[in-house]
Amino acid sequence: MADVNHDANLDVVTGNYVSPGISVLTGNGDGTFDPVQVVALTGAELVSIAAADFNGDAEVDVATANGGSNNVHVLLGDGLAAFSTSLTLAAGTSPRVVVAGDLNGDGQPDLVAANVLSDDVYAYLNTMPAIQGVTPYGTGTPGCTGLEQLSTSSTPAIGNASFALRCTNAPPSSIGLWLVADAADVAGFEFFGMTLHVGLATSTFLLSFNAASAPDGFAVAPLPIPNVPAFVGAKLYSQAIWVWAINVCFNFPVGLSSSNGLEITLQS
Repeated sequence: MADVNHDANLDVVTGNYVSPGISVLTGNGDGTFDPVQVVALTGAELVSIAAADFNGDAEVDVATANGGSNNVHVLLGDGLAAFSTSLTLAAGTSPRVVVAGDLNGDGQPDLVAANVLSDDVYAYLNTMPAIQGVTPYGTGTPGCTGLEQLSTSSTPAIGNASFALRCTNAPPSSIGLWLVADAADVAGFEFFGMTLHVGLATSTFLLSFNAASAPDGFAVAPLPIPNVPAFVGAKLYSQAIWVWAINVCFNFPVGLSSSNGLEITLQS
């Protein structure tokens, strides 16, 4: 069980033994579920499933143990309850259990599959490439649910029309102010009780816009990158600012919180 569509309700993802694939049932928060969505797979006898964020995009992904085809599938989630196959990993004979965890302390979830008929265990270290051109800095000012982590949906490449900023632990169902500038303040400065890491006084370019958070406090701000080759190598600095309702918590004097800063270097 996990929240695969950011509505703050638990959803259910199951592996299908007879008809190869996974079934996704999105929860309504009252014990009922929406009609099942099936993602077909080529593996056979899906007997176990594990959920984790395997590619670092802040979305729930899943891995399946396929006992009849002796392999493990990794499916990446899109945050809208849809999944697509990313990897197929060879396993021993008849893998019956797959679990996710950080085996080597690098902060990324790895996989372990237990194979019944070959009487062994396979470990898979996560080697999915990190997003290039993105470097977090500073911590901002935590909100009521902890540090607000700013990241991106993909590599900031020239012409990437689907590029977006993402923020976790924002106020649920709220509107945030997102800043993009061409100068940073790594140490940060205090502004109405929160720490800003964007160089407001030193920037020659400053973009501000609003984007909403989901009921679970996850926010996405689309920021398409124009296809201008001259922009390659340009650096931008971003941060998100949020306002919390009065009396939600008492971490700050005026209800403002801020994410970490994010250095974005445009790629070719």
